[in-house]
Amino acid sequence: MRNATSLKLLVLFLLAAILPPTHAFDPCGPLVQDAITPNDTCNRAVTRVTAPSAYGALLLNDGSGLNITWDNCNTVIFDACAAINDSSTPVGQWNWTDPGSECVMGFWLPQYNGSAPKPTYSACMDNIYTPMYQIGVNYGGLAYNQVVVNVKQLPNDYETGEAVDVGYPSYTITYLPLQRGPETPLSRG
Repeated sequence: MRNATSLKLLVLFLLAAILPPTHAFDPCGPLVQDAITPNDTCNRAVTRVTAPSAYGALLLNDGSGLNITWDNCNTVIFDACAAINDSSTPVGQWNWTDPGSECVMGFWLPQYNGSAPKPTYSACMDNIYTPMYQIGVNYGGLAYNQVVVNVKQLPNDYETGEAVDVGYPSYTITYLPLQRGPETPLSRG
């Protein structure tokens, strides 16, 4: 019996060594990954995409006629990234920066064990919100009033929305918080 088990393990190890992986593994991603898992997000900045993506910035317009005040976004990026790295920031809900700037950044941190870790402050600045801001300014202007990453369905007052990949955090830049509720806007205050 012991030899049969050893033989099975040997065959599995040989197959794993010979067969190519079915998808890339993201060391900064969730423990359980599937075929849509982005490649190494540790040092990769989000880029512009045309469909919902776990690690791409999608431009949207909700038809409200309201716009993001892009000039106010630079200081808000610092607030959002500081809040993401604050140990008291709640997980499993949307967190929003102060809506007074008319450039509001929101994020959702997954709450289950094995989900992707929070990005570091510098990764948040350099790879997430700054590229999202630049994509919004360069391609969005007044035509779009939202930039989202890892959002398949936007949150609203009644639902939390839906992520493309629930193992990764979700991010948004918009004109007002997309969800009212018990969440307190985050600020440097």
